[in-house]
Amino acid sequence: MHLVLFLRTVGGVANVSAADNILIEEYVRELVRVKKENFVALYASQLPQGQQITTYLEFLQQASVPDARHKKEHWKLATQCNLVCDEIAMQLAEWIKRESRVDVDRAKDLQNTSLFLTPSPNLDELDLQSLNLLEWLAANDSAVLHLKEAALQLSQYFLG
Repeated sequence: MHLVLFLRTVGGVANVSAADNILIEEYVRELVRVKKENFVALYASQLPQGQQITTYLEFLQQASVPDARHKKEHWKLATQCNLVCDEIAMQLAEWIKRESRVDVDRAKDLQNTSLFLTPSPNLDELDLQSLNLLEWLAANDSAVLHLKEAALQLSQYFLG
């Protein structure tokens, strides 16, 4: 895998094959699995843009990043590696809205709704994942609009 990246860097590969990209995607998954998450953005940046987005979204959905400070650092790394963070944030918000099983048109006002909910025993795995992804959006300073939209919809789901 590193040989493929080295050859790409020095111009030794004329054609980038789909197999090379699959190899990189699998390596990124392995980085997440072994909790070497600081390298995810770097390796994801070697993929074509569409695969960068899906690979980084998959990372955000599966990562075990403990707190907002670390999540903010991962967004910074993604920006430094030239990932399309705005598109990633938008698709992340879309996933939250789609998977939270809520009608966004019912949502009225985010201003009076607390974003920091205490997990209750009534939350299922999908609910907890949606809250975790909302925290990812909150850690990205440029994703404020996406955060508000997703939080509004998610809060409506929890509030009934």
